[in-house]
Amino acid sequence: MPGMGGGPAPKPRNARARRNHDFAPQMELQFEPGEAPELPTSWVDEDGVKRRVNWSPLTLDWWDRWRRSPQAQIFSESDWNSLLIAAFVADKFHKTFKVQYAAELRQREAAFGATPIDRLRLRMSWREDAERGFKASEAEQKRREKETKDRYGSIHAVKDETA
Repeated sequence: MPGMGGGPAPKPRNARARRNHDFAPQMELQFEPGEAPELPTSWVDEDGVKRRVNWSPLTLDWWDRWRRSPQAQIFSESDWNSLLIAAFVADKFHKTFKVQYAAELRQREAAFGATPIDRLRLRMSWREDAERGFKASEAEQKRREKETKDRYGSIHAVKDETA
């Protein structure tokens, strides 16, 4: 309920001093795409013993989906390395279905844009698919248009009467 706090009503969005802009400079890196590796067939345990990896069919499918995902186009070598670590977590989850592995896997996948919410957080959007007439970022475009109208809608050109 508005007004329950006893203070004044909040200012309109376009009149607020803080708009949560990113003021820190961004570091630009040279992008080098990484190649999606195959899942390893063996690993060395903490005792130095070489062990065979028996991947769950669900994990193999999970890995294949990530390799074919649109996000994979922007993965660097280090991204693939992080996703490879996530594959071991995914495999533990697919073999045990324990909540602790599900939670860890969800966090690791979020860093790569696994769900629509994750992609919004990472500021990812789909390109328009002209063949199907589908534009996933249409809602985002409408939101931006409304925000611009709210912010600058009251600004009008005035006639210069000095000329």
